[in-house]
Amino acid sequence: MPHVDISRLRNVVLAGHAGSGKTTIAEHLLHKAGVISRMGSVNDGTASLDFEPEEQKRQISLSLAANTFDRAGSHVTLIDTPGYADFEGEVISGFAAADGALITVDGSGGVEAGTETAVRLSRSTNTPAIFVITRCERENADPTATLDALRTEFGSKIAPLQIAIGKGESFSGYVDLVHGKAYMYTSGQREEVPVPEDMVDEVATRREQLLEAAADADDDVLMKFLEGEAVSDEELELCLHKGVKDSVLAPVMVTSANQDVGMSAMLDAIIRYLPTPLEEP
Repeated sequence: MPHVDISRLRNVVLAGHAGSGKTTIAEHLLHKAGVISRMGSVNDGTASLDFEPEEQKRQISLSLAANTFDRAGSHVTLIDTPGYADFEGEVISGFAAADGALITVDGSGGVEAGTETAVRLSRSTNTPAIFVITRCERENADPTATLDALRTEFGSKIAPLQIAIGKGESFSGYVDLVHGKAYMYTSGQREEVPVPEDMVDEVATRREQLLEAAADADDDVLMKFLEGEAVSDEELELCLHKGVKDSVLAPVMVTSANQDVGMSAMLDAIIRYLPTPLEEP
């Protein structure tokens, strides 16, 4: 194996409620990173991380599985875990091996029992986490309501990195609150567009929530926030990394793996915000 500097490692566990899209997310990330040439499907029994015959038959993950990829000079290990409570031991093992977590939350299901289990394990193992709202394109999905449910359940430490443009079948992209940019997707192709006029107030409110959460992680950003001064993108990114590393805050992203929405942004967030082994106690 080639030598990889420890500061370039990211060990990430995928956890969440059963059926919230963990294995599908992993499949898309591995495909986007070029590790697998053909994208498999959980429903078709062809997902690369669900390789046991019983998993393929039942179309669910029964055990922990892992794969690795390189991104922006970093070496990332993804650890996919089952969502059913019967296999919680596998999830515990995944958290024991990881330095950061992606906690999936179904956009049509909100905070479920598996979400709470993942959060509990994240806290008990001191594993920093990013929430990923999945399946935002589904008929009953409402990613904004899911974000509010996370804030209701876990408080102001929830830091929205993105908010969805549309919901359910009208979901078509997201607004990046860190950099103030909006992206629309057509047939998997991303295009930067102006922030929709009917979302300007919502964007301002959510950006305020992001800054409020981030300010708790850095005194300089806190002073700027309280005094109404502008916080640069670079300052905010550094502050978010520090806040995630110290478990002061938990970012939230919106995705649709089936429409390839938010996958590249998630890869970038893993590198930018989740800690390396050197940053862990």
